[in-house]
Amino acid sequence: MDNVTFLPWVARDEQPTAGASGAITDSADFLTLDVELAHDADLVEPLDSNPEAIFDALLRRLAVADLTVGEVLRWCDQREVSIEQAHAWLDRLHDLGYVDDHRVASFVARKQRERKGAGRAVVALELRRRKVGDDVVADVLSELDDESELQNAINHAVKRATTLTRYDRNTATRRLHGFLLRRGFDSETIREAIRVAFVQHPPCG
Repeated sequence: MDNVTFLPWVARDEQPTAGASGAITDSADFLTLDVELAHDADLVEPLDSNPEAIFDALLRRLAVADLTVGEVLRWCDQREVSIEQAHAWLDRLHDLGYVDDHRVASFVARKQRERKGAGRAVVALELRRRKVGDDVVADVLSELDDESELQNAINHAVKRATTLTRYDRNTATRRLHGFLLRRGFDSETIREAIRVAFVQHPPCG
């Protein structure tokens, strides 16, 4: 959404009001919003049988936070919008750039990677929770380079290893392996991260 202050297919005097975050701002502001806003119960619109009112509610939701195609379809289904109507709306929204699964997936992946240090498996789970399709998930995961994946794992491992120095090597290895596995790293990455971590903070035996 580039500098969206109004929605071009809606008359200016019928523009949806800004959502919970206040005045409508540009795309940079949208993408810095936590994607969990899209599921905030306070933002759920009441059911309305008028298609125009439902569509306006959808526009207000999209002004607050990006939604994936799957999330829009679920949102419409909850309001008893026909699948044909929902896809017609999606075609218009997609053509205008207001619904873009790759944009959402890239943002979610970057957030999970940079803010939480998550590995690919956790990123993939979050993307699927957001109802991103398998093809887009695969594309976004392929954009995550191996070097930063390993560095994330090493950072986690080194920090965690400081709490495991009182254990013997087998116990420390088992605990650290499980810790890293839960964060979405693959076995090869985990082995290397553990090796580096134990060089800096070796177990007691």
